[in-house]
Amino acid sequence: MTGFDLLTQKVATRALHASGEICDPARCHPDTRVAILTDLEEWATGAKYNSRIQWIRGSAGVGKTAIMRSIAEILERRKLLLATFFFWRTGDRCNTAEFLVPTLAYQIAISVPGTRYHINRAIEENPLIFTQTLEAQSRALIVEPLIIAHHQSVPRILPRIFVIDGLDECQDAEKQCEVLNVLNTTLKEIPAPTALLVASRPENPIRKIFNTVLKGTSSSRLLDASRNANADIRRFYVAKFREIRYHHPLKFYLPSSEWPLAVDITLLVERASGQFIYAATVAKFVAAPDKNPASQLKIVLESREHPETLGPNPFPSLDALYSTIFSAISSEDIQATLRIIGVLLFPQRLTFSLAPPSFWENLLGLRDGEIRRLLIGLESLVSIRESDTEIKKTVHFYHASLADFLSDPKRSGPFFMDEGMVCEDLARCCITHLSTNDDDVKQYIVHNMESIFCRAKPTMGLYQAIEKVGTLYSSSLLENGSSAIRPHFLKYMFPTLLHAILKSSLPAKDKLYSMKLKDYRLLISQVLPHYFRDEHLAFLTLGRVSLDFNYWSVLPFDDFIDEVCPLPIESKTVDREGFCLYRDAYWHDLRLFTETAKELIETMPACGRWFSTAALRLLQCMDSNSRYEFLVCLRLSNSISCPM
Repeated sequence: MTGFDLLTQKVATRALHASGEICDPARCHPDTRVAILTDLEEWATGAKYNSRIQWIRGSAGVGKTAIMRSIAEILERRKLLLATFFFWRTGDRCNTAEFLVPTLAYQIAISVPGTRYHINRAIEENPLIFTQTLEAQSRALIVEPLIIAHHQSVPRILPRIFVIDGLDECQDAEKQCEVLNVLNTTLKEIPAPTALLVASRPENPIRKIFNTVLKGTSSSRLLDASRNANADIRRFYVAKFREIRYHHPLKFYLPSSEWPLAVDITLLVERASGQFIYAATVAKFVAAPDKNPASQLKIVLESREHPETLGPNPFPSLDALYSTIFSAISSEDIQATLRIIGVLLFPQRLTFSLAPPSFWENLLGLRDGEIRRLLIGLESLVSIRESDTEIKKTVHFYHASLADFLSDPKRSGPFFMDEGMVCEDLARCCITHLSTNDDDVKQYIVHNMESIFCRAKPTMGLYQAIEKVGTLYSSSLLENGSSAIRPHFLKYMFPTLLHAILKSSLPAKDKLYSMKLKDYRLLISQVLPHYFRDEHLAFLTLGRVSLDFNYWSVLPFDDFIDEVCPLPIESKTVDREGFCLYRDAYWHDLRLFTETAKELIETMPACGRWFSTAALRLLQCMDSNSRYEFLVCLRLSNSISCPM
């Protein structure tokens, strides 16, 4: 595998401005935002830059992303675009700085072909470059390849503009500042004229960086409810309503060819208050293919802003629109719908943001197709990206302002979603699936349960759900023997639950942890005897629990067993129904499992004999010039030891 192959595995494809994975990507409608796009294009094409960094700032919904995607497309056509990264809160790999530099470097290798060889070589010389700091990554994968390419190229204008959108949607305010500092350093170190166009909300950490470190090298532009914005929004409405009149399936049921009235458009422009997200949401709502557009528009026009939100709330019209859309959902479905949206929106720092609807239906205990049914009335806010296969379908929210609305009780009222309760729901779902055979759900629980518990509201229902874990499995074990215990439950799921309990804010969590640890020890103790009725399985067990876990991340454990103590078929069968120690594709950090098992083994009567037998096998391994001789010499004295 080449360095470039490794690079492609680290690319956030959904963060690319031309990503085909984004449903209905935001971009400026024709004949709108002309002034700012022209200004930015002129700045980008200048011979030199007085301000190498341009900051486009504005509140949620004013159209920053549409402008950034449109200018990126313009610069790409003019061969001036170096690379882009579009952060967004719920996008896979797009809400973290981890994939920023690899994604930029990949695009640079395409836009400046002379850099590809040097980027490839840098990765091959240091395959762990992606684990280093952003600054180190940038120097190796961006700065040095561009310096070489500029020195080797014939005199011509090379791509020169970085475009970064939605910086405020990158997790962790410190990382946002680090991104700006690293990109600023990058621009300084590249000899040819290179510049950065970045857009974000004017959050305090970002604003502070621009007012201090970047003050002399940057300029900013505020997007607000200006006269030009209102004129652009009017043009947008006129064009969208024209499309509806000409192409909507129910166009023949519209009141007249002049629909809608000019006064209605004026009212919609006023309500937008310069927010393109309001206009875009109205357009999607009215254009719903299975609804009469005139009736949909009437619903919007008759919606009223809540008086209690008219104070400091800057988005009364948007809130009224969101409330109107949610109010149209039947009373029987509203709670289930909000539950789904909460699960999909709030745990944005977790993995599985690209999981298909079928995954969430399984995790949440819903019928097949239930998510699609419940989201049918919300096409203006969310879409399910279609695919030929169910596994590639994903749910996509059009704008971050929806999460802002739903997480603020003053704005959303009856539709408020408490993140703590969303995570409490997810925590109980994880508990329900602790013994699942579904590989995706297993991975979700192992990777996310601690984070979910950390944010879950400490309810009595959650406490009681945890109390039941262990008791049910103990009775099942006693009735059916070791085959009733799924290896993943013993090695991964139960230990993950124990760690999660300590991360939670549950009352008396230490007592609860001790109680569950006792249950866990009981389960392990009931399976262990099956491994010590067989010399081969005994060695297998001692090898797993005694030798340092870190060695098996380098040396394949099953290869070690095959060479030192090959397992008969019967032994492998017993192992598959017990702990599955011989071969496990999901081997993670199992210190709790190994420590618990080792403590229990050392209390068993024949402990000394088993350890002695294992030690003899390792000594024989040394005599046979095994490739594991070094490991044996290093670990024999302090790992395979037990009082006789």
